[in-house]
Amino acid sequence: MFVFVDADGGNGGPQNSLLAAAGAVSRAGHQVRLCCPDGWLSSKASTEFPVDLLGPKDGTAAGRIGMALRFAKIAKDYRCVEAVVANGVSALHIVGPTARVRGWATKLVFRDSRLTLRAALGLRAWATTLRALDVAAVSGFSLGLVHAVVGRGIVLPNAVSISPGEARQGSPGVLRGAYVGSGDPNKRFDLFARVAELTPHISWKVYGVRPGSSDYVNSICERLSSESHVQFVGRLDGLAGIWSDLDVVLIPSMRESFSRVAVEAMGRGVLVVASDVPGMREVVIDNLTGLTFPAGDAIGACSALERLATDSALRSLLVKEGMSFARRFEPEVIAPQVIAFLERRSNGAI
Repeated sequence: MFVFVDADGGNGGPQNSLLAAAGAVSRAGHQVRLCCPDGWLSSKASTEFPVDLLGPKDGTAAGRIGMALRFAKIAKDYRCVEAVVANGVSALHIVGPTARVRGWATKLVFRDSRLTLRAALGLRAWATTLRALDVAAVSGFSLGLVHAVVGRGIVLPNAVSISPGEARQGSPGVLRGAYVGSGDPNKRFDLFARVAELTPHISWKVYGVRPGSSDYVNSICERLSSESHVQFVGRLDGLAGIWSDLDVVLIPSMRESFSRVAVEAMGRGVLVVASDVPGMREVVIDNLTGLTFPAGDAIGACSALERLATDSALRSLLVKEGMSFARRFEPEVIAPQVIAFLERRSNGAI
């Protein structure tokens, strides 16, 4: 039995990847259980495999301790556990001690470089936890740091479900674009706003940003309120329904460990223009699966968009290569890699 553990239970990329991988492993004939807080992920997953609830999501220290105690109590009922798949920072606090006591082979599915970077900079608690879990899977950017901290590193890509279909492509000079993300300053919603102001010929939709969520977001929304070619759509429960109305998605992030948005867009034939930052480079290969621009460079982003608007041959190439590349991350492709790794790990082969 494989136990997949999430400690956030939100509607974010890491949770979607964990759920996709767990579902694919289950469909491959393996017994799977999910352990997570109350909320979206547990309700979404309950139709595929058994779910054990850790209680309400609570990011405080007391909350993490309480969730860890509940996990330890639930784990007493687990039998024949081959491996535990843990996802994210909070899961470290929940899974680590119990896994060590029970002798589970523990796999940390983790693509956010920040934790590993903090460990490498000498925060002993993080380094000790990583050593206890023995193996970490991270983005290529962090792989060297993991080797430095724990002596080894394994990269397993995120699983991304891609529904079939292709997006319609706009005529030269006319594009339908989107920003898909949150109002987190690292996502650079402000840079998107500047690009939108400079590209009135593009019809933009904004998905995921909640006006009123912060002063930062409010100031940008106020700027864009006078732009008739920018439409706010609101938050989404999944991305499957948005791609058929788009030609291009702009991802101006200053930091990414992996971009589900880019992979899902490529898989549906939507063009990707993204900032050239570590992590993103694993997915958006310039002039092959998408176009990149220097991080923070609004003029560079506009130049890339102009190339797409005027070069039909380039658009066709990027759509073809992007769709092919995105299939590498399908859950049914990733699941055998996860299963093979966990089985080798539980048998002591690695």
